[in-house]
Amino acid sequence: MSKKKAIKIATASAIALTGAVAVAQPQAEAATNSVDKAITKATTQVNKAFNLYYNTTKKSKKLPSGSAIRKEVKLAEQYYAAAEAEIAKKGGSKSQKAAYTKKLEESKTSLNRAKKYVAAVSVTLKASRTAFADAVEVGTQSKVLSSKKALDAKIATFEKAVAKVYGSDARRLLTKTYTTPAKAEAASVDTELKVYAAYKEIESKKLITTDLKLAGEKIESVKAEVEELKAKDTKLAKNILKAVEKNNKAYEAAQVPAVESVSAINAKTLEVKFDKAVEVTAADFSVAKGSVKSNIANVTIAEDKKSAQIELTSKLTKGDYTVTVKQADKDALTGTASVEDEKVAGIQILSDNAVLAAGATPSTATVGVKVTNQYGEDVTKLNSNLTITVSGAATGATLNTDGTLTLTGIANTAKVGDSVTITLVHGATATTTTKTVKLSSATVASTVEVGALYNKDGKTLSQDTDLSADKFYLPITVKDQYGKEITSASKANSELLITNTNSAVATFADENEIKEVTINGKDVLALQVSSINLAGTTNVLAISKANGTSSQGTVTVKEGVKIASATLSAPTELVTANKDTYFPLSVVDSEGKEVTTKKALDAINDAVTPTGGTIVEVDGKGLFVKVAAANVVANSPLTVVVNTSTGKVSTQTVVPRAEAVATVVTGISADKATALRQGKSVTIANTDLVIEDQYGQVIKSDDTDDVLFTVKASDDTPFTVTPAENKKSVTITAKSNYAGSKTSDKLEFKLLDGSSNAIEASTFTKTFTVVSDETFASYKVEDVKPVYVDSTNSYTIGSDYQLAFVVKATTKSGEVVTLDSGEDYSVTGGFTVSGNKITAANIADADFADKATTVTKKVTITINATGEELTKEVTFSKEAPKAAKVELALDGTTAAATKYDLVTKESVSTAVNADTLEDLLDIIVTDQYGVKVLADNPAEGETGIDSITFTKVSGKATFTGNGTSVAKVTTAEKDAVVSTTINVGGQKATVQLTFSAAVVDAP
Repeated sequence: MSKKKAIKIATASAIALTGAVAVAQPQAEAATNSVDKAITKATTQVNKAFNLYYNTTKKSKKLPSGSAIRKEVKLAEQYYAAAEAEIAKKGGSKSQKAAYTKKLEESKTSLNRAKKYVAAVSVTLKASRTAFADAVEVGTQSKVLSSKKALDAKIATFEKAVAKVYGSDARRLLTKTYTTPAKAEAASVDTELKVYAAYKEIESKKLITTDLKLAGEKIESVKAEVEELKAKDTKLAKNILKAVEKNNKAYEAAQVPAVESVSAINAKTLEVKFDKAVEVTAADFSVAKGSVKSNIANVTIAEDKKSAQIELTSKLTKGDYTVTVKQADKDALTGTASVEDEKVAGIQILSDNAVLAAGATPSTATVGVKVTNQYGEDVTKLNSNLTITVSGAATGATLNTDGTLTLTGIANTAKVGDSVTITLVHGATATTTTKTVKLSSATVASTVEVGALYNKDGKTLSQDTDLSADKFYLPITVKDQYGKEITSASKANSELLITNTNSAVATFADENEIKEVTINGKDVLALQVSSINLAGTTNVLAISKANGTSSQGTVTVKEGVKIASATLSAPTELVTANKDTYFPLSVVDSEGKEVTTKKALDAINDAVTPTGGTIVEVDGKGLFVKVAAANVVANSPLTVVVNTSTGKVSTQTVVPRAEAVATVVTGISADKATALRQGKSVTIANTDLVIEDQYGQVIKSDDTDDVLFTVKASDDTPFTVTPAENKKSVTITAKSNYAGSKTSDKLEFKLLDGSSNAIEASTFTKTFTVVSDETFASYKVEDVKPVYVDSTNSYTIGSDYQLAFVVKATTKSGEVVTLDSGEDYSVTGGFTVSGNKITAANIADADFADKATTVTKKVTITINATGEELTKEVTFSKEAPKAAKVELALDGTTAAATKYDLVTKESVSTAVNADTLEDLLDIIVTDQYGVKVLADNPAEGETGIDSITFTKVSGKATFTGNGTSVAKVTTAEKDAVVSTTINVGGQKATVQLTFSAAVVDAP
């Protein structure tokens, strides 16, 4: 094939390839020289690049590879530039160059279109989308907003570039592939960011304080969106909702409430209604009639805090009553009600029947009368002086204060069914009523209805219920044969038969005696639940003795919280002989809650029974089974078992190693001074040493009080070391007359063996330093706790409440020295200091602000050596000491004791009451000022036991006065276990008592 023919075939192929192009492209003609060749090469490459994106998107309906199109367009640009250069160099004359340029430029449109496509796909959205997705996942609102803005900007840039792309198919595919998903992703948080923007503006512009109305409009504008966010489980939504909740709460708090109305709702009570909930207490309400303040008996604030009822001590009289409600940091709210004097507004004769008195020939009959005031209240007993007229079978009548109208003068010939017409008139108000009644036979309990179990707080009765604190009643409604309700408990008890079908579940007070009680402000008849035992149901039958009519009620006792599991773990510390050993105990109740305190465990009406030890609580660490040191024997397996009432068992066994012995001194207690001034001393006891045993364990200070030790100084030492005779402590003194040059010495602490020989391997060396006032770089006064002043005794300070100042100096090298009052510093201020203790407050009533219980005074500490003055504020409180913590300890513990063994279990063999417990235990009460007293010793303590609550754990036992100060275990079988909770000033402690002998009918 000739070369010319081959070129023509190639050209024909190129024409075929470009046949679908909307704009005709210039075809490469046979090149006759280098310029023609360059133009042909450029034109061919441009066509290739253009067709790669255009035909692919139009025919294949897909986008070309990004790398491929970039490569082809880059080559087209290079070839196009090369052709331009070849024309400039070898294109000949000016007219020839123009002709060549025109020929080349025929492909420029296609090149520009290809370049615009590449420009569009070069605007990558991936990085912006990734940053946005990451921000959404983290959930930080500000970062989500900024990343969305960046993504939106990138999308806009991309759309602008796509709009310049030639070819609708290409534009559509680019939009579908990149723009649409990116926009959807960006829009996925539009709801969140709309809410965020609204609340961001509220916060940034402080609208709640500067423009509350606008803040409310912003909150309202995104109310629907906030509800949408509540259904989303993302960090972003949750974070925004936190801001919503915070600002909404602040908005509600900032709104100024107003009084909607004040009205009298009964003869002694005003009701005030607010337009929104108010944060007030009963003490904030006051009432005045004119300038005269009214005394308030009680204020009841509604649960929604939008209304309150104010009961006065006396009845309302005609006039205007103004209610004032104080608000913290806000103006008081006020409202006024115009009230009329109480008056009779209605009179009712309550029955169509007048009941004849008992007997064969009764001369009297009774019918109920009710007189009401304008509020509908029964005021019969205050208005019994009505004018009464009767006719018919009776000749007279008397109205009694209890509301019974006694008809008199009934002839012995009168019979059941005869009529009596009664007219009652209240003269002052002209209120009247007339009714004809018929004589009827004497009343008897005819119908009875047992209601639902009632508790004023709506609580559920369970085995855990403390009936001394929560009362439960079973209401019983009794009516006579005329439909009139019987309100007399004695009549109901005499005419009804009450049967409790399952006393093993619950019993009722005084052997099922019906009592008169008040439920929801109404006097009713009811049975009172007096004891609960098993979980389950008991039915209560009430039967009319007159006609056998009965009603049944049900009392259900839910199962109390039980122990679901009790699991022992191996001791976390090395177990050695003759040392208390603690096995961690994990207890979970039937509600899935972990029980971590002894108090919580004792409160459960169930038991975990340990074998081999006792259950104790270790502060901050939880529950353990403790095995006493005497029962821990070297190389003898030690086994502990716990059982639950449901039969679950957990066991742990360890083999104790040889008894731990003091082996090496490794330190000194940090509160012992090692920097002393000349003439000053420090005494270090064996319990102040940090001592390790042969296993590398630190021995507790409680276990080192029998350790003997010695301290050795160097030959030329500025210190005198004086050991105690028992070798359990040493006193180290900085010599006053030391003539040497040393200002410090390394003292060696060594343990002594049984023969008082030093154990060299136990040596610990500590540097002690002699310091002088000149070396002090700074001074500090430690904070003083609030000081109690007795407002009932001229604000004196009792000896137990006289707190001391502690002033410390620090040397340039960091040693700390406690200074002595008087010798090193003086104290001046608005109170009296003796030594370094505050002994008198010099306070009067006027020093306390209105309703304040504390007052603050400043003290000045003057350093004698330098004249430097330090100030410290001291708070004096007149709040009377009250129990903050109650602990039970072994009998014989003193209130001043800093270490004592707490008691959680004890054995008894007699009836138990407050006196028994005070003899058995020491009840240590710590008040809010940190002062301890013995509540079981009235001479030392300020209060005794306020109440005792007994709860059966196992076995049989009976109690009287449960939940009061005179509570008593009157009977108990041998081995019965009773949980005993002692209450002092509202703080409680519990001990479990096991009866080692039976107690029977204790007096």
